[in-house]
Amino acid sequence: SAGAHSTVVDGSGNVWVSSTSGNVVNEYDSGGSFVQAVGGTAPIPLSGPQGIAIGGGKLFVADTGNGRIVRFDVSGAYETTLSLAGVTGIAYNAGTIYAAAGDKVYAYNATSLSGGTNWNSTGATDLTVDGSGNFWVSSSDGVVREYNSAKTLIATVGTGVLSAPVGVSVAGGKLYVADSGTDKVHAFSFSSLDTSWGQYPGSGVEDAPSGIATDAAG
Repeated sequence: SAGAHSTVVDGSGNVWVSSTSGNVVNEYDSGGSFVQAVGGTAPIPLSGPQGIAIGGGKLFVADTGNGRIVRFDVSGAYETTLSLAGVTGIAYNAGTIYAAAGDKVYAYNATSLSGGTNWNSTGATDLTVDGSGNFWVSSSDGVVREYNSAKTLIATVGTGVLSAPVGVSVAGGKLYVADSGTDKVHAFSFSSLDTSWGQYPGSGVEDAPSGIATDAAG
């Protein structure tokens, strides 16, 4: 998928990939066959889309170049937009959309795209929500911050290991981080580095990874 940035796997095992150069979100089935491209035409063409999320039968896109969140039906039909300058990362959880933009994380009702409550998180680039309702937010200052459901900071992960984390995912008791600064994907056992793969001897090279997703099997 040309210009691939972020990925998400839906409940049917289909893979959705945002393309910053193609200005679309591409959907593939679980076998890798192309299904559709979303957002490349009027009435709402995307520009440099980055973060994506699936929830409630909807596709939510961080339309970074246009400074907005765009919602589509999973069939690809455009529904609505919400202006949010600097939005890069997005996550869905229990009827709420969370968006990383600048030094804040915003929360909106996924149906009405209203609300806009927020909390501070320095240099937020992406985020995910784990099964306990905790938030993991990657930061341009080289760490991932964990917040509890009350939005209170409870942990900082990756100090001295990460450089420019831009994608996060949680599965199987581990935190996975795409780090474009080290050209690696890092796995943490929540509190400490577990393993890394990418640009080191004997492995494949992950050249400036920007997004990451995990499936139900972890």
